[in-house]
Amino acid sequence: MRKAGRPISTKQPAVKIEAQAEDIWGQRAVLLIKNAMTEAGWTYGDLAQHLKAELDVEMSAVALNRRINRGNFSAGFLLMCREVLQDSLGGGASAKEGVRPKGRTESISLEGIIGGWGTKAR
Repeated sequence: MRKAGRPISTKQPAVKIEAQAEDIWGQRAVLLIKNAMTEAGWTYGDLAQHLKAELDVEMSAVALNRRINRGNFSAGFLLMCREVLQDSLGGGASAKEGVRPKGRTESISLEGIIGGWGTKAR
């Protein structure tokens, strides 16, 4: 006797499983931070210094390097990094106080670096 409802499919799903999707998006998050740091001319030490000065978050350069390169960080960590990079690159509070990326005289828009992520409605 067949039960009513949706039949169970034995076909391979076309959509990636959640873990695979998280790996892909995690790597994109790593690239967002690394690309912004490269564009700013920052080292992990510079990022650590700005996190401490602007958000009172104390992390060593080694710990930041490890966390970013492993890609095991939360959305909150990504937003903290984005905040300090945007402040210094895109005209935030730090840029008004004269903080500029190494070797640059003009400010850079972080949104230009990462393509305006988070600004488009889906």
